[in-house]
Amino acid sequence: MPYVITEGCTKCMTCVEECPVSCIHEGTDMVYINPDECTECSTCNEVCPQEPPVPQHEDDVPDEMRGYIQMNRDFFELSDEEFEAKYGKPK
Repeated sequence: MPYVITEGCTKCMTCVEECPVSCIHEGTDMVYINPDECTECSTCNEVCPQEPPVPQHEDDVPDEMRGYIQMNRDFFELSDEEFEAKYGKPK
């Protein structure tokens, strides 16, 4: 998974609107990057208004946020019920 949305996402939707391959999708409380569609263009990181930017390359995700790597993947692979059971929140 090239880029990952981590904590701090405010769902401003800038990254969703600017992503050239439309690999970022809206969830209930944040947006998620589809790891199978991301092309590592870094547009999401460049347009994020947060400081530091919320989308991070997988290699740059701090240890304490590494769980977001799997959460982004699971958003696209698990059913709604499985996701909520695993993360305690709806997709």
